[in-house]
Amino acid sequence: MNKNQGNRVLGAILIPEKEIERYHNELGFFKIKFSKETIKEYKDDFDKKLNIPLTKSHSEESFKSYKLSNSFLISENNKSSIPESYKNYPIGTWLVEYTFNDEEEFLNLISSDLKGFSIELEYSITDENGKTYHLKDNFERMNKLSELLSINIFIRGGSTGGAGRNEHGEAHFEIHKKNSLKNIGKIFMPKLSHWNELNFKEKLSIITIEKGEDLPKREKKAFVKWLEKNENENLKRCFNEWNRINKDNNQAILI
Repeated sequence: MNKNQGNRVLGAILIPEKEIERYHNELGFFKIKFSKETIKEYKDDFDKKLNIPLTKSHSEESFKSYKLSNSFLISENNKSSIPESYKNYPIGTWLVEYTFNDEEEFLNLISSDLKGFSIELEYSITDENGKTYHLKDNFERMNKLSELLSINIFIRGGSTGGAGRNEHGEAHFEIHKKNSLKNIGKIFMPKLSHWNELNFKEKLSIITIEKGEDLPKREKKAFVKWLEKNENENLKRCFNEWNRINKDNNQAILI
């Protein structure tokens, strides 16, 4: 986002052919991208509408003192006049500018960790089996893996009277029935070096509950994509939690 004079802020909404990650209950994680022609259609429709709320991270909390002061596509004609930070964006990128009457609200926006604008869209995608889904973004935040699946997943430590990680075995996820104390098995955490050698199909095959009922394929996909997101960031975090917790304590982390 770019701060302009007069309590104005400029930011990109959609960039042509840039992959955007989304989540759907049936599809799991997937990526979507839009052509510059499609982006123009969305922009033209947006520009016709009035009183579209500007919310904070797609929550119910909205800004009060703003107005949409500009909405345009980057073109060869205007590229030289836009701020330097946007000159490397491709032709067809959609930028919007908002002007704030309340300076405190404006300062609250630009001092936050927000990095840009986004918009809730309706679109259609076709999965690997040829089934078409008509979707509408709802931007539900999925901070925990358990929120994506029909099970609860824990990383646990050994009891204070036990022998720590020796008592609890190899690093693993403890699987419970949803919102229940019933333990239905474990899924062993793959070592990062081994994980990096596997293709997506092989990763799906090792996400299996030991001596328990197997997960549905769509949930396995969500599990794998969650672990490998941002260069395996979540898998690394899970191992860090395992090593931290398994020092003769009785803590538990729900992921």
